[in-house]
Amino acid sequence: MQTVDLDHTTDPQAAVEAAYAADPAHEVALSGTYRARRPVDAVLRLGPALSGLRLVGRGAVLDGGRVASHVVAVEDADVRIEDLVITGGDTTSPRRVGREYRGPAGRSVYSSADGCGLLILGDANVQVVGCDVRDNHSGMCGGGLTNQSTGLVEVTASRFAGNTAFSSGAAMDNLT
Repeated sequence: MQTVDLDHTTDPQAAVEAAYAADPAHEVALSGTYRARRPVDAVLRLGPALSGLRLVGRGAVLDGGRVASHVVAVEDADVRIEDLVITGGDTTSPRRVGREYRGPAGRSVYSSADGCGLLILGDANVQVVGCDVRDNHSGMCGGGLTNQSTGLVEVTASRFAGNTAFSSGAAMDNLT
């Protein structure tokens, strides 16, 4: 298992990708706290190139700092996320950065305002275990988690608190 130490200078995306590539089992442990300081679409984007990832937080914090639209976005990947604090995703701010995801024939799949803590899209199979998903704020649906995946999403022994959504699913919204 490779360990990534998070702080204000860490690029979580690059660090997780490097650790994933260095570990044959694709297990990455996080430690410390990362807080986004500039507007981004997602603090950590887990796509097909990171499929098979086991991300172990050990209480580490990924904080969108209310300038990231999403803290963790998973699209078309099979991942397991454990013991991670996911906080500070916000699409209610005019500073938000989002992108429109499109399905077959260009049909819009979700609003970029959905899923501020965790956004799960495409053909993703995701396990969320023992995570603390808190204080994320959605301009539409799923403050803590939005699932629009055609795969299986399992959430166990996790805590959702202080999340808000303008339309539906302050804690989570399953839109499949």
